[in-house]
Amino acid sequence: MKTLCVLSFETAAGNKYIYDGNTATVLPVDDVLMDCIMAFGEKDRDSVRHELYERYGNSRKVNTAIAFVEDFIKNKGAFYRDGQYEQKERKWLHDFDGHSVQSALELAGFMEQIVINVTEDCNLRCRYCFLSETYENTRNRTGDTMNEAVAFQALDFFFLKMKKIAEYNPGKMCAVTFYGGEPLLNFSLIQKCIDYTKKNCPVSFIFNLTTNGILLKGEIADYLVENQVFISVSLDGTKENHDRTRVCPDASGSYEIVYNNIKEFQQRYPEYIRINILCVFDYGTDLRRNEEYFRKEKLPRIGFINQVLPDHTDYYKQFTGEEEEAFRNAYIQMLNQFYNNKRQGRQPFGYADMMFETSLALVLCRGRAEDKRLPILPFTNTCMPGTKISVRTDGTFDMCEKIDYHFPIGDVYQGFDYEGIAEVIKSYNQAVTGACHTCPISKVCTVCFARCTEKDTFCQIDCRTQMDIFLFQLTLVYSLYEENPDVFNYFENKVEWTFQL
Repeated sequence: MKTLCVLSFETAAGNKYIYDGNTATVLPVDDVLMDCIMAFGEKDRDSVRHELYERYGNSRKVNTAIAFVEDFIKNKGAFYRDGQYEQKERKWLHDFDGHSVQSALELAGFMEQIVINVTEDCNLRCRYCFLSETYENTRNRTGDTMNEAVAFQALDFFFLKMKKIAEYNPGKMCAVTFYGGEPLLNFSLIQKCIDYTKKNCPVSFIFNLTTNGILLKGEIADYLVENQVFISVSLDGTKENHDRTRVCPDASGSYEIVYNNIKEFQQRYPEYIRINILCVFDYGTDLRRNEEYFRKEKLPRIGFINQVLPDHTDYYKQFTGEEEEAFRNAYIQMLNQFYNNKRQGRQPFGYADMMFETSLALVLCRGRAEDKRLPILPFTNTCMPGTKISVRTDGTFDMCEKIDYHFPIGDVYQGFDYEGIAEVIKSYNQAVTGACHTCPISKVCTVCFARCTEKDTFCQIDCRTQMDIFLFQLTLVYSLYEENPDVFNYFENKVEWTFQL
């Protein structure tokens, strides 16, 4: 039995397209081509030709459609999935072991980042922090800090893996990222790790740091700039928007401190471009005020705008239905403004650009037909555990700084627990990917390990919402492409600029 794996959508101008889930190709279609694609799911070539001749006549358009669809199915495996596809993709879902995981991580050369959680302490008490009691499945804030011995052992392990990968990937580059809590509370360890990396890392590297900005000043800022660290500073917008949730231990707002530190940083290092702003929003955020604020303020570029995560928390219960509706209305108004700016060729400004255009990345940079995923993780767009190492203060390895603490993948003393990683992947495949072999968005699905945790296991999430979002994004992108073929050149140039850094 064959399953059709395409999404149909129509642009604002009324033109019809399909997205083929097997090849990640977007094709313009008319009734003839669409009927041809549909017919090939149940009929052979002669039956398809007969059916289309009866419906549309013996025309060149019909013959061209038949030739195209047949060739696309034969040579690219387009449009349909059958039992053979399912058998092929599911062959390795559960039939693998720790050795397979080790080979995937080392031979495939995917490992690229280590996250050093230098402290679990923080000098703010942000009300939406995912590392707090606000979320059920993540660790809460503690006073624990990492020591030099743990940090250096973690780096030694990472460097050894990078050296092995570099033997067959000589251009490999890695990232050493400092995280918390608030990492600058343990700045002395950050300095030691940077010096240690410079002396011992066997491949090219970059340094990243995420900070709330409270301590980003003076000698600390000097050192980070001197060592070319990529700095991400949390600033949620206007004073009112920021201070509503990003508060100090005494519940006072942190805006003035963070804003003044950023402005002082800019005055001190006007040419330093390796700094960006991280923004978070919820239903209480005044989007229009933020839009105006970032347009007028001469601040570093916005790196990300993220919504407060709705999973495993009752955070959103604080908002009334009226507040949620007001937020959605403002969101739609800003989206319409973004759309009109893009179709008229205006370069978007920071806040709207990052809120909407960056969210279209999976549509603009989606995987293609020949892109391969690891056979043990053929579905969803999740990272392979071990690609990134997040090191807890006690030296335990996690696959990500955002996942809860029920899925460790090793530690600084024993290295990777490859058999443990294999069991985690099998659990994920079992719980989450049951229907993925028939899903048209399996190449661009945003589901990952961290999103599907349920205490010490994994759970299925709402796939229908994932598909609806992607379908909306396709419609938006191709409606804009029809009006302005160069509409996303800005996005492409920005991606190239980021990689050049």
